[in-house]
Amino acid sequence: DALDQRMAHQRQEYLDLIAEQAEHVQQQFARLAQQESNAQARADQWLRDADVLLNHISQHQRHQQFAPGELDVLRNELALSQANIRQGHFQAAIATGQSLYSKALKLQAEIEFRQLEWDTYHAEALRGARTCMAAVEAQVMAKWVFDTDEEQRELDAEIDYWSDGALTRLKDRVAAGLTTLEQQTPTLDELKRQIASNQTLQAELDDVVTLAKERLIASQLRVNIAEDVLGDLEQSGWQLLDSVWQGEEADDGKGWKNSYHMKLQALGGNERISIILPEDSPR
Repeated sequence: DALDQRMAHQRQEYLDLIAEQAEHVQQQFARLAQQESNAQARADQWLRDADVLLNHISQHQRHQQFAPGELDVLRNELALSQANIRQGHFQAAIATGQSLYSKALKLQAEIEFRQLEWDTYHAEALRGARTCMAAVEAQVMAKWVFDTDEEQRELDAEIDYWSDGALTRLKDRVAAGLTTLEQQTPTLDELKRQIASNQTLQAELDDVVTLAKERLIASQLRVNIAEDVLGDLEQSGWQLLDSVWQGEEADDGKGWKNSYHMKLQALGGNERISIILPEDSPR
């Protein structure tokens, strides 16, 4: 909204400036008209000046991006005015030349404004996307400190692991947006959507990190619960035979996001399996 207001203000400044310039040119040519009785000379002057403006637009402005086809329309009008001069219709050529010059002046200003507007939004979209990428890359590994009954524990967390790859998927989306901004020429509406998307992606990153943290805490709680259960059962004569995280072999020897299994045996030979299931949101 702030950018829209700023662009609207700058557009009005452009229009006021062009109006002043057009009035100044009109005054100049009015004086020329008083001094020059030759209608053909006046017509030629208008068309030469209009042609200078059109050449400037063609050579120095991104008219195909910001005003596609509009320069060709004015070129066609210039050709018609030149034909009027060749046919001796000088007064008609003067009128069309004056109109053409005014249109060329307005087109030049409009392209300048549209380019400024596009550059402003493009810079904002690019800044937001790069900021988001930096934030994602900074969250690859996290270090959290938790207070326990006995002490503070510091845990290292691989966010992508604990989020089931959500961080990588988010990074791919951010990278795709960056590629578009850096290598392509999106429209103004696409830039505005990218700016809004950058804010959404930042919020999604916060959610991914929160999820990873909750899952790590849940995993640690399962270990604590297992220790408490084992302590109680050992007092009743049970012994731990084996323990394993579900699916740890398929999870690079981890399995910490899954349930924790303990195999126990009593003094009489009876066996039991105790399973501590995941708790995704330990709050």
